[in-house]
Amino acid sequence: MARKTCVCGFCENINHPSVCAACVNRRLNDKYKWINALQNERDTLHKTLDEKLKAKDKAGEQRRWMLIHAEKIEQLKERLRLKENQLLQEKSKLEEKINESHSRETFLHDACSVLEKNAVEKRKKHTDEMCSKSAGHTMARLELLQKQSIAIKQLCRVFPLCKVHDGGEKKDGSNSENYYQICNVRLPQGTRPHSVSPEELGASLGYMLQLLNLVVRYLYAPLLLNSGFAGSCSRVWQRTSYWDSVPLPRSEHPLFIPLQNGSTASQGNSWSEQSSSDYGVASMESSGRPHSVGSSSFNYGSSSLQSIDTHKDLKEGIFLLKKSVACVTAYFYNSCSLPPPTRMTTFEAFEKLLSFVSSKDPRAFLSSKESKSR
Repeated sequence: MARKTCVCGFCENINHPSVCAACVNRRLNDKYKWINALQNERDTLHKTLDEKLKAKDKAGEQRRWMLIHAEKIEQLKERLRLKENQLLQEKSKLEEKINESHSRETFLHDACSVLEKNAVEKRKKHTDEMCSKSAGHTMARLELLQKQSIAIKQLCRVFPLCKVHDGGEKKDGSNSENYYQICNVRLPQGTRPHSVSPEELGASLGYMLQLLNLVVRYLYAPLLLNSGFAGSCSRVWQRTSYWDSVPLPRSEHPLFIPLQNGSTASQGNSWSEQSSSDYGVASMESSGRPHSVGSSSFNYGSSSLQSIDTHKDLKEGIFLLKKSVACVTAYFYNSCSLPPPTRMTTFEAFEKLLSFVSSKDPRAFLSSKESKSR
């Protein structure tokens, strides 16, 4: 075994290196330097390896990203190709439709030209016949208006409707308002049933209902209600619709103030069995009607639920009757191409309508209208 050189004499003599403390420390320092060098080299290799791994991962991610986006680009290119083909097909269809519409427009234009030419020829050929038919139509309308005028004039004599001004004063000192009366019986103001006495309320609304039924028959006007004329005990029903005359359920509304003991209903049935030639005048003298004069307001606090419901039904009945009267008035004025009356109450406009029909104004208006149209 070869001897190792050592500067230490003691270690050299016993041929055991690094026995003394100086040699041990020197050797330890050499080993420590060598270990530090190896650690530095290891750290350098780790750092280099980490950089290479990161670069490899980044390159892998880029390759994956490129593959994914390449697939998406291919899909988008395929969709673009399909959309372009679809666009070309739609353009071809649109062009076909445009050409078809142009051909149809040309055909319609030619057809309209032919029809217009035929119409001009027909007018030239049948002018005299058209004039004679128009004259006959005018004469028929004039005759109808004349008959309507006679009938309405007779109705106005049987059921006189006029405005009356009460010159007296109310209890609070204010002047009383104007009101309308039919057959010398006052009609209620607005939808207030207690603005007149119960006797006048039932009789006047019964007269108005009968007058409305007769006017509708002679003027061929629509009616918005079903009526049960029974003089002072008349009733109305709300129709299902304008075309369906079947009354609605629970749509019966009285046009009078019924008694609490139910005697009014029996009197109404007995009255309806009498002859209708007196138009309910005898019912005014019926002993079963209440004789107390009603006030202008209704006290809900002192009334039962039954009387409150009866009062509401009565107001709805009055409203339905006035609505039907207004409908007849508007229908006649529109059928004659006349401006409807404005700023008038329902009964005032209805009175103007009856006066207009019973006069010579409709016939003169129709004659002037026909002459202007010629």
